Amino acid sequence: MTKDFFANKAGSYEQDTCRLDNVANIADAISRAVRLEKTMHIMDFGSGTGLLLERVSPYVGKITAVDISSAMNSQLRAKTEKLGCAVDILEIDLEKEGLDGCKSTMDTPNDCTSASAARTRA
Repeated sequence: MTKDFFANKAGSYEQDTCRLDNVANIADAISRAVRLEKTMHIMDFGSGTGLLLERVSPYVGKITAVDISSAMNSQLRAKTEKLGCAVDILEIDLEKEGLDGCKSTMDTPNDCTSASAARTRA
């Protein structure tokens, strides 16, 4: 079993006002960059207690939350009925999955939309 580095932090994780402000800024940036729609199924990688997905959930249809921490996932699980969409919580240790790395295109949040539009035009 992988050590849960957040076991002693999960319960108080959302009490840090700096963290809350940072998440609010991230959610605002997402909403400016991406037109969220109820038909969307998105992933929150490193979802933790669900601070970010709480802000996004009213605007999408489903969120798949991925995190390695059982303690953080428990905090999120306690919130799921109050969220604005369906939520699947996956507890995954990527090292055990045999992955050598992880790639993100956070600098181009509209890639999926652009790729879909390009296929439509082709």
